[in-house]
Amino acid sequence: MSLPDLYQASAEIDLHAPEYVKADLMYEGGQIMDHNGQMQTWADVMGDEDFKGVLPYASVPVDAVADRIQLSSITGPTDEITAKIADLLNANKFFLRFGQFVLDVMKYGEYFMTVWPEEEMNDTDLGQAALFDLDRPASLLQDTPLNHKAKMTFSDSATTRAFYDDGGELLYVARKWCQLDADGKDIERVNLYYLDFVEKYWWFRDKKIETAEPWYDEGQTTADWPMENPYHEIPFYHYSTAYPHGRPEHKPLYGVQDAINQIFQTHISSIKFLGFPIIYALMDETSAQGTADLEYAPIDENDSSIEDVNRLRNSPGEVWAMRAKSIGQLEPAGSASFLDSLKAYKEIASELVGLPARLFTSTDGHHPGADAVNAADAVLTQRVVDREILLAEPLKHAVSFGLRLAFGIDVPPEDIVVLWKPQKISLDASVITVLQWKISLGIPAEQVLSEIGYSPAEIESFKPSLEEAQRKRDEAFAASQQPKQPTNVPNQDNNQGK
Repeated sequence: MSLPDLYQASAEIDLHAPEYVKADLMYEGGQIMDHNGQMQTWADVMGDEDFKGVLPYASVPVDAVADRIQLSSITGPTDEITAKIADLLNANKFFLRFGQFVLDVMKYGEYFMTVWPEEEMNDTDLGQAALFDLDRPASLLQDTPLNHKAKMTFSDSATTRAFYDDGGELLYVARKWCQLDADGKDIERVNLYYLDFVEKYWWFRDKKIETAEPWYDEGQTTADWPMENPYHEIPFYHYSTAYPHGRPEHKPLYGVQDAINQIFQTHISSIKFLGFPIIYALMDETSAQGTADLEYAPIDENDSSIEDVNRLRNSPGEVWAMRAKSIGQLEPAGSASFLDSLKAYKEIASELVGLPARLFTSTDGHHPGADAVNAADAVLTQRVVDREILLAEPLKHAVSFGLRLAFGIDVPPEDIVVLWKPQKISLDASVITVLQWKISLGIPAEQVLSEIGYSPAEIESFKPSLEEAQRKRDEAFAASQQPKQPTNVPNQDNNQGK
C-alpha cells in the first residue's frame, strides 16, 4: 500500500481545489468581499435576487489565448495511420469538444484528458479491474471489428492531480471524489494510477484518512489488489499552461476584477437610489406657511428609532418631508467618476497580463494601423505559440495510446505531428510594402505567406498563381541582365569639321 502517496495526493487535491473554484468564479465575473472579509454573491450585495449584472473583464486574457489556439490537423507517419487517427478523433467527437477543452486549460491553468477502453470507462472511476485482450493483429487494414474502443474524455483539475519527480518525470496521477456507499453514507474515494498498477482507497467522510482501506470492485478479492494496469500507461494526460503545473491565464487580474466589481456595485447602487431627482421639504412646525400640508410621522421622544427615515423612499417624483424649513432637490447620480475609475482599472488589467489595451476597451473611433496592431500583439502571439507547444506534447501521447487501444497498432508519439493554424497578422499598405520588399530580396513567397498566417493548405491553393508570378519575376530579372545594345550616335567631331 502506497500510503505516503495516498496522504500526499489527498492533501494536495484538497489544498488546490479551491483555486480552481475561484478561477471559474473569476472568469464568470468574480466576487466581492463584505466588510468582514466574507465572500458575497451579487444578489447578496444588492439585496436583489434578480440582479445578475457583472463585468467579467478577467475572462479577457483567457478568451484571447484560447480563441487563437486553433487545431489544424493531427497526422501520422503514413496516410493509413493518418486515416486511423481521423477515425479515432471523429468517433470521440474530438474536434467538436477540443475548443472547450482548450478554454478549460487556459481558465484553470491545467486540465486532464483520459484515454481508456470504452467498455471499462466509468464516469467516476477510471480503470476497472478487468484484463484486456492485447493479442490483436497489428495490421492497419483489419476487416474484423475490434471488441475494444478507445474513449477519450476529460477530467477536471479540481479532482485530479499529477505528481512528478525532481526531474519532471510523471510518477502517478491521483483522482479524488465523494460518493455514497450502499447504506447512503458519504465516503471519500481516491484512486492512484501508476504505470504498472492502480490502487484504490476509501474511507468514511467524517473519519480521518488514516482509516482508509483498499477498495475492491465487484468480484475482487485481496488477491486482486492492487489491480494490474495491463497497458503500462497512465491513462491521464496532463495539459497545462506551464510545466509541470500551470496557472490560470487570468490569475493576475483577480484583484482588478474585485475592484471593478466594487466600482460596478457602487455605481448601480447609486443609480438605483438616485436615478431620479428627489425633492425634499424641510418643514418648520412653528410655521403655518409653505409645507404645513405635508404629512410626516410623529416622533415619540421615548422611542429611539427614527421613523422619518423609514418613510424616505427613492421612487420617481418622491417628496421627502422632514422637520426644518426649506425645499431642495437631490440630483441624479453622475456616472463620470465611476467610468473614469473603470477605465483606469482596465488599463491596469492590460499592463498586468501584458495584452493589448484594445482587448479590454473600445477604440473610441480610433483604429490603429496594422504595424501598431502587430507590435501590440507580439506578446499575445508568442504566448499562444508557447501554449501550443505545451498542448501538443500530451496530445501526441494521448493519440498514440488511443491508436493502440482502438486498432492494436503502436505509433510512437514522436511520429505524430500536431499542426496549429498560424497566427495571422494585420495587413495594410505599409505591411504589404514590406512583404513585397521581402519577396524582391528572393525570400520564397510561400515563406512570406506563412509568416503572415496562411495555412499550408491555403498556400498550396495559391501555388499556381505564385509560380506564375515567380516566372514573370524571373523573366524580368533575366531581361535586366542582358547587355544593352549600342545606339548609333552621329560623330560630333566630324560634323564640326565640315
